[in-house]
Amino acid sequence: MSINQYQAFVVTAQQRSITRAASKLGYTQAGISHLISSLEADLGVPLLIRSKTGTVLTPEGADLLPYVQRLLNMDEDIRNKALDLRGLTAGSLRIGTFSSVAIHVLPQILSLFRERYPGVEVSIVNGDYAAVESALLGNTVDCGFVTLPSREEFTVMPLIRDRLMAVVDAENPLGQASELDPADLKDHTFIIPAEGSNYNIGQLFAQTDITPKRLLNINDDYAAVVMVRRKLGVTILPELMVRNLPMQGLRAIPLRGSERQIGFATYRRRFLSPAVRAFSEIVQQSLEHF
Repeated sequence: MSINQYQAFVVTAQQRSITRAASKLGYTQAGISHLISSLEADLGVPLLIRSKTGTVLTPEGADLLPYVQRLLNMDEDIRNKALDLRGLTAGSLRIGTFSSVAIHVLPQILSLFRERYPGVEVSIVNGDYAAVESALLGNTVDCGFVTLPSREEFTVMPLIRDRLMAVVDAENPLGQASELDPADLKDHTFIIPAEGSNYNIGQLFAQTDITPKRLLNINDDYAAVVMVRRKLGVTILPELMVRNLPMQGLRAIPLRGSERQIGFATYRRRFLSPAVRAFSEIVQQSLEHF
């Protein structure tokens, strides 16, 4: 049995498709099928079956998957430790992030990292808060930016406190205020943006026991701002995000007593590669510039 067989099995299980697994791993479909078939022959149990909904795990495959994933993690740990012993001149780094950090925080940090460690291949996975946490737990990223409080499985370095802003049309009476209370928004249609909609904003309404008059779920920050400009309602966005959006004809007003805290997270149970440790050090050094 080989690492390639294990990788083919795990990635196919994750992708639920031999075609997508082949594309991700750089094999032909026949190559992936051969690796999985030979692994099934070596183990003596069926691992995957094709169904109408895609390629799915057999009961035996589901039982074995966590063990194979741990084996692959150990293989990666060994390779990373060898890199550590040789010095950080190669390797890879996968970073999970969300839009406001990707725009306003990550570029500066990544520029320093690339300058010091040009041989490390960096990939960035952008999503919402929940997607970054899931990617950390699932080992599809090595480190990531999260909001606090976060999961107890993570080691988190606090970085930034970022205010939440009510975004309103400039002609709205609310637009004359220098600061707003969350309760001021309750009689307005609330347009749900993408970033923070299931975390910060939901927590804000829950803590203040506020139910907006109407909800319009657009799940897109730029579209939410356009909707506000069209006088269709109000929205809430983090201050970092507001800086990058077209705000002509709009007002972004701080919400009293509301903010989010952004942190840098790694998974406690996972070996930290030399690349992750080096990136963490640069994040720490960059704290004073945030």
